[in-house]
Amino acid sequence: MQIKYLPLFALLVPLAVQAEPPMDDFDAFITGSMKQFDAFITEANREYLNFMRNPWKEYQGEKPAVKRVTPEPEKAPVFNPQSQENKEPPRRLTIREILDLTTAEGKQGKTVDATPVFDIPEPSAVPERLPSATPPSGFRKPDRPKKIIIRDTVKAPQPSPLINPDRRPASIPVDTSATRPQSRPSPKPASPRSQEPLYAGGQGRKRINFFGIDYYVSDGLDHAVTLTGVSEDAVTAAFESLYTADYKPLLEDLRTLRANDLHNDWALYLLVKQISEMFADRDESVVMRQFLLNSLGLRARVARMADTGRLSLLVAPTVQLYGCQYVTDGGTRFYDVEASRPYSFYMCPKEAPDARRKIDMSMSRMPRMGGQRKNAVRTAPRFGTTVQTTLPLQKMEFYNHIPQCDYSVYADAQVDSEFSERLLSALRPAIEGKNKKEAANILLDFCQNGFEYATDPQQFGYEKPFFAEELFFYPKCDCEDRSILFRYLVKSLLNLDVVLLDYPNHIATAVKFDEDYSGDHVMVNGRKYIVCDPTYMGASIGMAMPRFKNVAANVLKF
Repeated sequence: MQIKYLPLFALLVPLAVQAEPPMDDFDAFITGSMKQFDAFITEANREYLNFMRNPWKEYQGEKPAVKRVTPEPEKAPVFNPQSQENKEPPRRLTIREILDLTTAEGKQGKTVDATPVFDIPEPSAVPERLPSATPPSGFRKPDRPKKIIIRDTVKAPQPSPLINPDRRPASIPVDTSATRPQSRPSPKPASPRSQEPLYAGGQGRKRINFFGIDYYVSDGLDHAVTLTGVSEDAVTAAFESLYTADYKPLLEDLRTLRANDLHNDWALYLLVKQISEMFADRDESVVMRQFLLNSLGLRARVARMADTGRLSLLVAPTVQLYGCQYVTDGGTRFYDVEASRPYSFYMCPKEAPDARRKIDMSMSRMPRMGGQRKNAVRTAPRFGTTVQTTLPLQKMEFYNHIPQCDYSVYADAQVDSEFSERLLSALRPAIEGKNKKEAANILLDFCQNGFEYATDPQQFGYEKPFFAEELFFYPKCDCEDRSILFRYLVKSLLNLDVVLLDYPNHIATAVKFDEDYSGDHVMVNGRKYIVCDPTYMGASIGMAMPRFKNVAANVLKF
């Protein structure tokens, strides 16, 4: 008996005992009750389909929120000890607001939409497609990639942003001559899971490669939906055909993968998108995406564009997204993650009855991916700190498919274990025997001088915050990237609390030390946090950039 029927079973057993049916009839009694229960679920879906047939509500998409408004410095500021401003005594800096992102409520944040920028220049280079992986599609590939030169063995392509519907996130090239050979472990007996049809294949299944891993999903929805148009009646008829198709085995596959392999909602969204595009044409795949996501409990709605009549999908994430058009309905923001410009559209103002949960954008657990890796080296000469590590290529590609989110997503993301082990092992000898102030200065210097500086518009043509590994993958980085890495290093190696200082056009950090050190600082909940700026070249802890000493910052706590 399936677990989902246990509550019903608990209610029915007392009735069965009271009626005292013969034991031979008990199974038939339960079976009949289950059919009534299934009929109730079908009726709920039927009510939704009837609601979909009504004329859809007209919406005007809102302008995407763009995080960066004022350009960052074209060159990283350099600390000048002779400057009169730097001879001023340490001061307590002003805080505009403390945003506690440790709770679900805080992660929603109090956000103010900035003035959007729509004219986004093309990136200077775009990676080619990985031969061994088939990433989710949905964006057109840019015309011609350009070659770039970097200073280590990582060939770092430019990612294509999700915020532009005219670009497809391209895959990352693999130069097999420079790829670190993978160790070949002794053969082990196959695990029972590897023999399951979802992982081994079989009749009634189709192969799909998701960031280097092959899965074999149920083909019950292959060509199961056909649209005769994009009217309310036509879309509703397409939904009806999906409800009557053999969709439950595919749902079970997706639930299993979400629990065992994907580990986060965004990876599930990308896999659903890829499967839908494999099983159906363009508009039909949009309908299938909503059907599957809603059936998995996630909020998503099909919309019909007013100008083109094409279908698009809007989803409700747990955090604010940047660079994506959206609409607010019933207090919830629904985003078209493939559109960077607002458009008018018609949309059914509700989802299927099972869709009750927003898409959790947290990356605290990453999906299982292929094992291709590249070497990377970074050196900061002042303290002689050199890091040699490796980067997971499929994970770098996965990052290209994540729309720009709140900084909490980047700060709390799970860091690749092999990358982390090599990174931290290389830095531990440099800080061994040092007090935490000295150690923090060494880590700060590494983040300042171990990486070349460039703003995201200079390097990519759009704003792209980095996850920790990406600083070692791309040739240059800017302030928020260095702050994310410095926070990770301080928390991992020194076990100290770190907050981000979010200025209008700059990101720095502040650290709560165990001892009371002097320096520029902020007070957060009655505790002193010393400013540490990974982009202020040559500055030690407690030194804020002069230009920001009189500018209030938002404090982001994770």
